[in-house]
Amino acid sequence: MPADQPSARTSLTVTLERNGAAVRLVATGEVDASTVQLLRDSLNAALADGVPTVILDLAGVRYLDSAGVGALVQAHNGTTARGGRLTVANPQPMVHRVLEVVGVLALLTG
Repeated sequence: MPADQPSARTSLTVTLERNGAAVRLVATGEVDASTVQLLRDSLNAALADGVPTVILDLAGVRYLDSAGVGALVQAHNGTTARGGRLTVANPQPMVHRVLEVVGVLALLTG
């Protein structure tokens, strides 16, 4: 399972916490082209369990690029298609700004 696995290229760690009908993923580090697969794998693992609610805590993410934004939107769409919900929580100011500028902040945090 991808949770708790650091990326070999740059620093990203994703831990998974289960709480009844919800899964909380806590990401720490940088989400870019070299680490996005770990984020995708972690999100897919959470979604594979069929839980209706996935919360992705980005309080520890200091950098998010377009690859990361794409992974978040893809996971959101996949969760919604299954009748569930993906919510991004606690984005750092820079990450918050990126999500705002690309127009997905309300979609992912609402």
